[in-house]
Amino acid sequence: MTIPPPEPGNRPARLGVGDWALLLLAVLFLVGGPLAMIGGSNADATAVRLRESGTRINGSVVDFNDAAKGSRYRKMTVRYAAADGATYTVVADVGAEQHPKVGDQVTVRVDASSPKSSIVEGYESPSSQLFSLGLIFTSLGLLLGAGFFASRRFLGRLRKEYPGFSG
Repeated sequence: MTIPPPEPGNRPARLGVGDWALLLLAVLFLVGGPLAMIGGSNADATAVRLRESGTRINGSVVDFNDAAKGSRYRKMTVRYAAADGATYTVVADVGAEQHPKVGDQVTVRVDASSPKSSIVEGYESPSSQLFSLGLIFTSLGLLLGAGFFASRRFLGRLRKEYPGFSG
């Protein structure tokens, strides 16, 4: 049994460049959002683990740019020497009420089995906003995808009711 071709007024409309772009953007957000959420969750779990059981090591602030005084978070870089003798750096977000200076001593929590994994005690990890960003991306992807399919359905109804409509 063969399916007859659709009648000219009932054929589905082809996707235009804008439709493909919207659909691609929705898919990218729907893939990237959950990946960012997973990365943020893992980073937060690591930070909690380090806060609770990480080895305390003294570190020194080696870079801090305070040019964005009105910014909610600014970045500082801390250098520390781990038990294995190697020197490592870690980046931390600095809140508006915090004012470290280059050369200040800070406490770094380090994973003894992997000294590169560390956080600066009393400061936020740069990955702490990653979960929220992933949630926003996922929501945007859902909205874009729903908008795409709703508009396709709406346009299909218009075409059915008004056979001359080509929008």
